[in-house]
Amino acid sequence: MAFLFVIRGPQNSIEKNTRNVFDLDFTLTPIKKLIIGGELNYGIVKTEKNTLNWNGFLLMSHCDITNYLGLTLRYGFFNDQNRIRLSNSIPEKRQAYTIAPTFAGYF
Repeated sequence: MAFLFVIRGPQNSIEKNTRNVFDLDFTLTPIKKLIIGGELNYGIVKTEKNTLNWNGFLLMSHCDITNYLGLTLRYGFFNDQNRIRLSNSIPEKRQAYTIAPTFAGYF
């Protein structure tokens, strides 16, 4: 299953720059105990002088090992080379990794 979302307009009532965000989300269940999901983002801001952009994505998977124990893996990446979304003065890329056990039932 996949969905595409588009957001367009100014960031707030004061700013006159046109902002467009494209967001693609998906979920797959290739086998009964495995879920894979993701998100792809791309943003564009048009100012009077420039067209600036940013992008990022997230991938996640969860596997049920038993009825009570599972494991979730997640990776996220964000690229703000034009310094438009992270509100600082340096171009940067950020990434994050997560590994998390999940538990269900009574203890």
